[in-house]
Amino acid sequence: SSTSDRVGPAATIQFTPHGPYDPATGRYGTGPVDVRVTLSEAAIVTPFLGITPDGGVPLAIVLSASGALEYRGQFSIFPSTPAGTALLTFSSRDAAGNRGSQIVSGGSLLIDTEGPAVSQLVVQPNEPIENASTNPAVVTARFVLNEAPAAGATPEFGWKLSGHTNTWTTMTSMVQITEASWQGSFALPADAGAPSELLQFRFSAEDDL
Repeated sequence: SSTSDRVGPAATIQFTPHGPYDPATGRYGTGPVDVRVTLSEAAIVTPFLGITPDGGVPLAIVLSASGALEYRGQFSIFPSTPAGTALLTFSSRDAAGNRGSQIVSGGSLLIDTEGPAVSQLVVQPNEPIENASTNPAVVTARFVLNEAPAAGATPEFGWKLSGHTNTWTTMTSMVQITEASWQGSFALPADAGAPSELLQFRFSAEDDL
């Protein structure tokens, strides 16, 4: 009798983050991530493992044996790492020379390296804003973010006139409308718009990661 083997090794991949991680959504933030690869059968050489961020450059993860069927490695998620679903690639050969590339579980990783962004800004009155020195215009701005900030983390909003030398003015009368939108009002200086100038806005916020 003899044994026939036509199937290469398959891999089960597990991740252990050392940085921010949200188990509810499976999102990984910046920081090192440990990788454990468990094979379905022994390999004759150290397997190859790579990770490719969404739209990013492929990265090889260096593995070292930690058991007959187990290998460990590590990679890092940087602030510059593209957000989105990263895909893993695996390759290994068994004693019969069969090449295996199947990943049973752990074949993808959801990376989140982007903070909240303003998806919509509504300013009233509409541009061009008429301003009079005797009756300065009151501007209302509504900011809609593409994701909610972290619990207890209030975003900061500010405005500035391009023709003035003043620094950014913080909008202190902000009211939260929904989980991811805020609205506030402020009066323009009496000399705003003489001559014409741009009204600029900025904001800062952090998400849960």
